[in-house]
Amino acid sequence: RACMLVPVYSAHFPVLDARIQMTQAMNVGPIVKTVVVFSDDGEHQAFCDAYPQSCSRAVGFHGISLDGLLGKEENNNLQKILGMKKGGFKL
Repeated sequence: RACMLVPVYSAHFPVLDARIQMTQAMNVGPIVKTVVVFSDDGEHQAFCDAYPQSCSRAVGFHGISLDGLLGKEENNNLQKILGMKKGGFKL
């Protein structure tokens, strides 16, 4: 089975939509799963609202969020460490 892990943020949404649609159009055999990692549930919902045709298990889409995986506090700390939010320290 094939699977693609795709970390994404809102600026990438149009490209992610195109990628999912092209993968679906060119797919032969079992559906290629696209596991999309959003920062939070709000980003996940925003993508699904804007691109409902790509936000479906029928095309292999599986969305998860760092908030869901790490918890909101740990995700917030990680984003600070990575310089994605103000505060925290740099590695």
